[in-house]
Amino acid sequence: MHKLVSRIIRNLSKPYLLPSKIVGKLQWFYAGLNYNESKYIDEQVERFSKLGLNYSDTQSELDSFYLSNEDCKAEISSCHHNLFVALSKKYKFKRILEIGTHSGVSAILLSSLFPEATITTIDLPDNHPIFLNTYNRDPIQSVEFIKKRDELLKGVKNVKFVKMNSLNLTFIDEKFDLIWVDGAHGYPVVGIDIINSLRLVNNSGFVVCDDVYKHVRKSDKMYCSTASYETISELSDAKIVDYSLILKRTVAPWGHPIMRKYIAILRKNSNNS
Repeated sequence: MHKLVSRIIRNLSKPYLLPSKIVGKLQWFYAGLNYNESKYIDEQVERFSKLGLNYSDTQSELDSFYLSNEDCKAEISSCHHNLFVALSKKYKFKRILEIGTHSGVSAILLSSLFPEATITTIDLPDNHPIFLNTYNRDPIQSVEFIKKRDELLKGVKNVKFVKMNSLNLTFIDEKFDLIWVDGAHGYPVVGIDIINSLRLVNNSGFVVCDDVYKHVRKSDKMYCSTASYETISELSDAKIVDYSLILKRTVAPWGHPIMRKYIAILRKNSNNS
C-alpha cells in the first residue's frame, strides 16, 4: 500500500509525464498479446551460441543457486545471471570488477561462480544524493535497502565492497578479467564508465554492460538512455572493440522488439590489444 501511494503521489506531482507513461503501458499491453516466450528463448540460445556460450543449461544451475540463496532471487529475471553462469563454464576469471553494487545479488552470484576470484564491487556512498534518489526510494526504504545489502555482502570473503563514485576509476591502474558495468545508464557517466572499463580490462577480458537500449521514448541520466549503445557503436566503428548483444530478458513482454533492451558484451579488438 505504501509503495502504491508513493507512486500515485509521484505521478500527480509530474502530470506532464503521464502521456509518456500511458504510451508505455499501451506498448506493454500490445507486446504481451499472444506472447511466445519460447521464440525469444530460441533467439537467446542463438545469441549465446555466437559467443561460444551455452545458454540452455544455465537456468538449472541458477535455480539451485536461488534455492540456496533465497535473498538473491529477483522479482523479475535478468539474463546477465545466465551470462555469468555460461562464462563460468568456459573462463576462470581471477579479478572481477562490478560498477554498481545495487542490492549485492550480482556480487554474491559472481562470488559463487568464481570462488577463486577477487571481486571488487563499487557503488556511491550511502549519503550521496544520487544514491538516495535512485529508484525513487523514500528515506525509510533507503535505510532498509542499505541494511539488507550490507547483510548480504557481510562475510563474503572474496568480495570487496567499496563506496566510491565510479568516475574515480579514472585514477586506478588495476587490471581485471571481467568488468560488469551497471551504474548510471545515461550520459555522461556511462560513457566514462565504458572507457575506463576498456582501460582497466585485460586484453583477453570482457566488459559487459547492462540495460543497453537501442531506442527510448524519453532519455534520462540514470535509467533509460541510448548512451551505452551509442558509445559502444562509436567504439566499434573505430575498430577499438568487438561487441555482441544478448537479450536482457525473454519473459513477457520484455523480449518483444518494442520493449526489449540488451546486455552488451565487449572485447578489445585484437588489432588494438
